[in-house]
Amino acid sequence: MSKHVKLQIGPSYGALLSQTIDSLQSNGSINYKKADWSAIGGLWIQLPLINFGARYKVGLTNINNSAIQSESWKNQAIQFFAGVTF
Repeated sequence: MSKHVKLQIGPSYGALLSQTIDSLQSNGSINYKKADWSAIGGLWIQLPLINFGARYKVGLTNINNSAIQSESWKNQAIQFFAGVTF
């Protein structure tokens, strides 16, 4: 794109590290799978003193581990970020 605007694309792997809410379980088993793959796309803008951007994350893996397997559950997220350039 340019020296100050960067395109971000790529894969992302997420894993469940701990479970603290009992409502995530039914019949003694957890309702969500413990890991998933996602795709990420976004823009990163670097200025002389600050940098900022946004990206969108969409799940590629069905994380449904409940008794109702006919439904497909996928993660989605929008991330905004800002920082200081040294």
